[in-house]
This record gives sequence, structure tokens and C-alpha cells, in this order.
Amino acid sequence: MLKKGRWWLLGAILAVIPFIMAFEEEDDINEQAAFEVRTYITNGITSFETSVTRIKESIASGDTTKAREQFLNARIAFKHVEFYLDGTDSDRIRFINGPPLPYVEFTGDGKTALKPHGLQVLEEYLFDEVDFPLAVKECDELLYEMMLAKIVIANNPISNALVFQSLRYNIIRIETLSLPGFDCPITLNIAPEIIANLVAMDTVLKIYSNIYTGKQVREKTVTTQSTLRSAQKYLQKNGDFETIDRLHFIKTYLQPLSAQIIAVFESIQSNKPVLVRIFKYPRAVNLNIPIIYDKDFLNPLAYAERGYYGINTDEQASDELVALGRKLFFDSRLSADNKMSCGTCHQPEMAFTDGRKRSITNREGEVQMRNTPTLLYANLQDRYFYDFKAKSLEVQVGHVVRNPQEFNTSYKEIVGKLNADSLYKKMFASLFPSEAPHAISEWSINKALASFVRSLGSFDSPFDRYMTGRQKDIAPEVKRGFNLFMGKAKCGTCHFAPTFFGVVPPMFKESESEVLGTLQEWNPQEPVLTSDSGRYHFQSNPIYIRSHKTSTVRNIALTAPYMHNGGFADLESVMAFYNKGGGAGLGLDVPHQTLSPDPLNLTEAEVSDVIAFMKSLTDTDLMKKP
Repeated sequence: MLKKGRWWLLGAILAVIPFIMAFEEEDDINEQAAFEVRTYITNGITSFETSVTRIKESIASGDTTKAREQFLNARIAFKHVEFYLDGTDSDRIRFINGPPLPYVEFTGDGKTALKPHGLQVLEEYLFDEVDFPLAVKECDELLYEMMLAKIVIANNPISNALVFQSLRYNIIRIETLSLPGFDCPITLNIAPEIIANLVAMDTVLKIYSNIYTGKQVREKTVTTQSTLRSAQKYLQKNGDFETIDRLHFIKTYLQPLSAQIIAVFESIQSNKPVLVRIFKYPRAVNLNIPIIYDKDFLNPLAYAERGYYGINTDEQASDELVALGRKLFFDSRLSADNKMSCGTCHQPEMAFTDGRKRSITNREGEVQMRNTPTLLYANLQDRYFYDFKAKSLEVQVGHVVRNPQEFNTSYKEIVGKLNADSLYKKMFASLFPSEAPHAISEWSINKALASFVRSLGSFDSPFDRYMTGRQKDIAPEVKRGFNLFMGKAKCGTCHFAPTFFGVVPPMFKESESEVLGTLQEWNPQEPVLTSDSGRYHFQSNPIYIRSHKTSTVRNIALTAPYMHNGGFADLESVMAFYNKGGGAGLGLDVPHQTLSPDPLNLTEAEVSDVIAFMKSLTDTDLMKKP
């Protein structure tokens, strides 16, 4: 029976189905294989439900060992269907396999927290803070979510495009979430779970090879299945969480698999989606790019403010618009006193930071409460400022314009200044002819500045070049550091590859913030928590007290000092802080700390290797451009 208050959800789902199905492509190719995949998924969900029911039965009999065993079975069963659920209904995954943390949506009052549900919550009740009554309730939540999933799957259109889209997202998920242990933070049972993912993919390809009997399809399918099975064998022999060579696994198996899945999809000539994507804004991920470190893998316009770019288009910012934005970026006339520009704090030669502990203000001798973050790769996140108060680069500009400590002005004043400049009038009129005679406006200024910042990301660091095959090799300490970063050091469970921001894969459409228990300065003998309330200032729910946006570690060698308050002078201090478990690990009272307080037990050599990896993400090309 559906929970009270959720009938509207089912009603909305069923109401839209006839409308969606009306847009099916009449001339699309045979979708028999896709229908068989859907049957496979439905049966897999039933197997998952059976395992969850057995957990409840084991708890009822008081058999803790059996309950935990059945939980591991349930996770394996889920991994057989996860690729399809993630690729077709990604929002539901939060309540099936999302992090065990409360969640506040930006809609509504923006403050009310949703209670976390799913396998990771159940994992805590069975393996950590054991609570069998809550575990039973969590099992019921899972069964309810899977019932909804079955309804959605049964009533929504199915296509080959949808299946292969899901397979691509699945490989991205394995690389960015499964390998670092994000999905199973307590059991760290990553190898069997990834193997289950690979088995599911193998099964799907077998369905296609049985139906599409052409030579080209058969050859490409066989090649892909061979890679899948080799990957499984590797994990069976080398699957220990701390020692698995993640870099080798990615380069040898996952990258080829991505390319092979794309090739199989193309070979069955199913390159059209079965649905017309009405009112579809650009999505973040380009599924035709097999390597996540490719500069074209993520689309910066997916993070743009809606209304600045068209829908259902591949519109991009022109070189001329970027040039206008660059000119505005370094123009101090945007501030009230004509002394401060964007470039005052975001200096290209310092990776678009200022090297200061905390940002300067327009008042001599006064500083702001936070550090200046880099703008490099800021184009690939969906929230801005450490407290998330701006949802896009376009909106972010307005905060700076009106901030009494920064530009301290208004758009009316800025427009007046720019209209008095004949060159600006010519540039704006050329780029925004339909807006004449008001081409210079808040809208056009925001778009130009955002377009320049959106150009600051080239994925051309030594590590990027190595991962994309443009550089033959990379230092051994960098390889070890990557494996530690994505494994034992647990950095990769918050700083997600490839941006190493807190933008969550595989969809890359939502940013995360974390409560770390950050100190005013690195002083482990007498630690003192920062007083900055962080995201709580914007979304006043207690879970966000001292919660700050997860910044990128790209170009981190150039962006000292560190943390939102600049309280850590060097990377060694940052690593020592994490190694001890953050503020809570140092013995401080940090309610809702999202960082585990348990020590990482990294050796000096391991810390050095992690730092070597982070330094390999240094990309100076964009700082050299005029």
C-alpha cells in the first residue's frame, strides 16, 4: 500500500505516461532486445526484494550473522539492476543507495531535511550502530521504493537508447563511486559488487547478441563481453579494498569498456532516442565520450542559469562573448569606487585566487570571513560560494555586484558607466543585436562574465594527459597517490573524479557540502573550531552548521592557503587534519560531522604520495592566456 501523501507521486507518473508515449519514434528499429532487458531488470528487482525480505526474517529469528549475510546478498542483487535504475530514474537512487545523511532540497522552504533511506542506512543499522528495529523499518522503506520502481519501469517506454545510456552511466558510476567505496563505506565490499555490475552488463549484451545477429554487432558484442569477463577475473584475484590497483583497472578495463559500449550501440544503429526530449536542458554528461578526463566529457552549459541559453540546443558561448567577459572581468569600473575588479581577488597567475588567507574588501584594513576560491573549473558545478547561496555563475555575479564588501554598487550604475564607453557599446551591440538599444543590461553583463569563467577549464594537467593517452606515463608516486586518494585515504568519496569537486557522479548535476570540523588554524595541540556557520547561513537547518562546499583539488598546488577560511598553510597540514578524522577526530564536539572521525592511518610515505597525485592535477595553460 502506498504511504499517505505519496499517492500524488504515483498519479503524476501514470498521468504523464500516455503523453510521453505519444512521442515514440514510429520508424525506430526493433526494440525487442530492450524489452527483454526490461524483463531481466524486473526479475532482478524481485530477487532483490526476496533478499531484503530474508534480512527481515533473519532479524526476526535473532540471527545477526545471517542478517548481515543476507544484506550482502541484497547488495549484490541490487547491483544487477542498479545500472538501469540509475540511468532511467536517477532521483530514486538517493532513497535506495544514497549516502546515509539527511538531505535538504532547494525547493520548498529550502530548510526541511528529508530523512535518509536505503542500503547505506541499512548497512549502518546492521554493521555499525546496530539497531534491529530500525533495520526492519529500513527494509520496509526499500521494499516500498522498489515497488514504485517497478511501476515506473512497467509503464514507461523502453528503447535501446535508454538501455545503452544506462550502461554508460554504469561504467561512470563504477569508476567514480564504486571503486572509492562510496556505496558501501562500512563493509567496503567493492570487488563483489563491481563484479555483479559487470555480470549484469554481460547479460544485457548477450540479449543483444542473440537478437542482432549481424556480423558487425556480433563482433563488437563479443569483444565487449571479453573485456567484461577479463575485468571480473582481475577483481576476483585483486579485489582487496586497500591494495587494488584502481588506476590499472580504469585504464585496462573501464576505459576500453566505455568505448566498446558506444561501438555496440552504434552498430545496432540505435542512435536515436525513442522519446522526444521536450523542454530538455543540456545534460552534464556527454555519453559519447569514453574517457571522463576528456575536456568534452562534461558540458559547462548544463550548469548555466536557465534563461540565458536555449533549450534542446548545443548552443555554446562564442569566442567574442568570452572576450567581452574577459574584458569585464578585469575592469574596475564595475565597482562603486572604480578600484576593484573580479581580477583583484581572482588573479590568473595565482590560479585565479589571491594567495591570501581571507579575501580583501573594498575597505582598507578589512578582510572578508572566507578564502578566495579558484575559478578554474568553476564552470562544472551547480552551486557557488562556500555556503551555496548562488545556483549558477550568472546569479553569482549579482551577489558580488551588490555585496557592500565587494563591488558595493548596482547594475544601473554599471550599465551607465559601460554605456559611456564607445567600445563597450559596440561590443555589446554586436553580440546582443536583438536587445538593442538596451544591449548593455544586467542580463548581458551576467552572461558575458559567466561565459568567460565558463571557459576556464581545459583538462590539460599531466594526470589528464596520462588518462587520455596524450602522455605515455606518469611518476610512480602519482600512480600510488591516485590509488590512495580513491581508496584508503577516502578523498574520492567527496572530491569526485574527474572534476574533484563535490559534484556527484554519474549524473554530475548536484553539488555536495561537508561538515569537516574545520579549525580556525592548524593547531592539533589546541584545536579551535571555525565560527563560520557555512551553509547554515543560507539553509538554516542544523545539519548544515559549519557545512561548506567541497572545493576542487585541481591546481591545489597553486591555491594555498587552504579550507574556506585559509586556516591551513600547506597541504601537509590539510592531510594531517584528514588523517586524524577532522574536528571530531581531534576530540572536538562537531554535531553532524559528515567526515568520518576515524583516523585514516596513512603513513608519511602515503601522505606524500597523495600530495604528489594532487600536484599532478596542476594545469597552468589557462593562466598563461592573455
